[in-house]
Amino acid sequence: MAQGYVPRILLCGEASSFQAAAADMQVDIVGKISFTGSPERGENYIFANPADVYAFVPKDLRIFLDGAEISVDALKKILDGTADYIVFDHSGEFIGRSNDLHASGIVDQLITRETLFRQARRQFYSFANFVTLADVLRGNKISRLLDVDAALVDTDFFMHAAYFPTVDAVAESHEPIHENFYGRIYATLAECRYKFFDALLLIERTPENFIDALTATDDLSDVIVTFARKNTALEKFLSVHAVAFAEISATPAVNGNWYVIRKRTPKNFCVYVVTHKDAKLDALPDGYKIIHAGHAQSTQTFGDVTDNTGDNISRLNLYLNEMTALYWMWRNTSQAIVGLNHYRRFFTTSRDTNFAVEKILSQSEATELLRD
Repeated sequence: MAQGYVPRILLCGEASSFQAAAADMQVDIVGKISFTGSPERGENYIFANPADVYAFVPKDLRIFLDGAEISVDALKKILDGTADYIVFDHSGEFIGRSNDLHASGIVDQLITRETLFRQARRQFYSFANFVTLADVLRGNKISRLLDVDAALVDTDFFMHAAYFPTVDAVAESHEPIHENFYGRIYATLAECRYKFFDALLLIERTPENFIDALTATDDLSDVIVTFARKNTALEKFLSVHAVAFAEISATPAVNGNWYVIRKRTPKNFCVYVVTHKDAKLDALPDGYKIIHAGHAQSTQTFGDVTDNTGDNISRLNLYLNEMTALYWMWRNTSQAIVGLNHYRRFFTTSRDTNFAVEKILSQSEATELLRD
């Protein structure tokens, strides 16, 4: 699916070198940034034990944006909605500056150009944000998630099931290692038909593409989880059009929010109980309706709906019996889950098949049974 995410960066390095490496990847260079600090004092970042060789001296860290010196606080504000990352064109500079910037409280938005091209090509990349996502899913009791864009494996963070619930994905092509992370990988959305998930995960899109994604996945879940960076078109869209949804909750994260969106949904479950006479069925569970089959040939009306409205074959009931009601359901209903039973034969999960209204299969029971 198309999306519309364009990373906004502060570039530390030569623009010509970076743009040549970026090739056709669209990147918004917000500004050019440079530093002086511990490397100029001859200190190097030693991965084995940096504490033995490094002592941060705040006054020695100087930051220059487009040639003008700025403070650490000013840089933090820029990284909170104006720029997504500080991107180092050379990994050596990234290593040399990481200590000073980490000690200054700037941790999650420092990446090399290789990381930008690999992990952040399609979405905002932050290790901390994926930890927050796991908390959001648990907090909303989301136990079955469809990663519509196979976005989780864009990162190098292959979380164990202890962090994430059962996650399936949609991906036209994938690497074998991805199968270790996802429960099931569907080649297309069409393969997900007749499945139902607790939630769908969508990467950031333009509002137009976000609406298209909602439409394309409408039958798969009533809940959408997405991330929107600060000061982006998607963030503004969700704020302005919040009333279009039943509920939107936002959880703060690095450079934006995780949104849990609950769609407004009509009653999407109905079992039609077929009868041709007054069956005296006054008490039925929610989601059940009595349909009068063969109403075109009848002088009386029984039930909630009749099979001779809209596109119908009610006149053929003498030959087809309940099939005229089934045809009417096919041509005239729009519920996501539709069932049919005879007025003397109801669905149940009880082993005791003696009739009782409380034994009739409920809407919640039927929905759970049909999840797979």
